[in-house]
Amino acid sequence: MKWLKSYWVLILILIVATWFRWTDIGAEYIDGDDAYISLKAIGIARYGRVELLGPPMAVGAWHSPVSVYLYAIP
Repeated sequence: MKWLKSYWVLILILIVATWFRWTDIGAEYIDGDDAYISLKAIGIARYGRVELLGPPMAVGAWHSPVSVYLYAIP
């Protein structure tokens, strides 16, 4: 049981993830801003791109790129 002491955090995360999956937490499909942010985050994570603008606003300006970099962390 030595491995249980080593991997207890991973086991806990997997149990919680399984519970979320089985209880159907109501995850939605990705569209609009979520898709834009996700595509930009993939560019940062995979290809090392530097993004200076976030998603576009309805008034023609741009949001901060903080959300894009947060999506790129995982």
